[in-house]
Amino acid sequence: MNDTVLFPAIGPTRYTLPRTVVTNDDLMREHPHWDMGRVARRTGVTSRHIAAPDETALTLAVDAASSLLADSELQPKDVGGVVVCTQTPEYRLPANAPLAHARLGLSANALALDLSLACSGFPYSVAVAGGLLPATPDAPILVLTGDTYSRLIAPDDRSTRSVFGDGAAATLILPPSSAAAGDLQVLDAAFGTNGHDAARFMVSGGGAAKGFASEQTIEMDGVGMLAFVRDAIPATVVQLLERNQLGVEDVDLFVFHQASTLALEALAGDLGIAADRLYIDMADTGNLVSASIPVCLRRAELAGRLQSGMRVVLAGFGVGLSWGGLLTTVK
Repeated sequence: MNDTVLFPAIGPTRYTLPRTVVTNDDLMREHPHWDMGRVARRTGVTSRHIAAPDETALTLAVDAASSLLADSELQPKDVGGVVVCTQTPEYRLPANAPLAHARLGLSANALALDLSLACSGFPYSVAVAGGLLPATPDAPILVLTGDTYSRLIAPDDRSTRSVFGDGAAATLILPPSSAAAGDLQVLDAAFGTNGHDAARFMVSGGGAAKGFASEQTIEMDGVGMLAFVRDAIPATVVQLLERNQLGVEDVDLFVFHQASTLALEALAGDLGIAADRLYIDMADTGNLVSASIPVCLRRAELAGRLQSGMRVVLAGFGVGLSWGGLLTTVK
């Protein structure tokens, strides 16, 4: 652990999923030639929530944040800021954070900013919010993570449509002195980027390069992304553990971004993670992009999988190509 850095605590999380559920059977009725049995075995997804026209990453995130504040008995004036991580914002400008700030009724003294990251977004957002905590004395920062990737998926693209779902999460980021039982104290963090291979997962339309009115759909090199995950993440996890004099066997639970069961099981094999220490929970949600890890943390909490004193490693990876890992312990 780097003793010169004061890492934050990850507080309570709540999440919101869209009302509409699309099952694998629904997709197969639409595309009879799709082998959804094989898809389910590789992805681990049997259904996913898809945003209706009146549901956006912003509305879902604000709903999750409202539930979080109510359950935490916090008033809007008690929040020092909001960090929003999304790649499906409400508008090209302004960013989602000031819109969330207004809808939640936060103080004019509260900071608000967006991060344009995807599946690595939660670790990055925790780190950024933690770095901003000195500017919000005695007030937590809200981290809102979420996307509606269904708006970026071509209807006949089986590889993306079968795995991604929509949703958003809200998480309180706290100074260590404010952490309570059940919160996760961050002990160390590691991040990385490989922008040279950014084209492996890209929406090339809708920006300045091709024109803002150009078609916006996800282009994914699935084989290349799996290779990236297996190359970058084990090395990062080992780096994070070794500099804290720990081994894989010293970690009680690994909560990785829920990319697919194929990717998660490959990581478990590469790192030698026992099956009971790898958290997988995406069958009814699909890949939730930046909301994936916090949704898993909330579900793990409700399932009794997070106990005081446990060491938990969080790791996100994806678009960019970008990745981040956090070593934490449960208070």
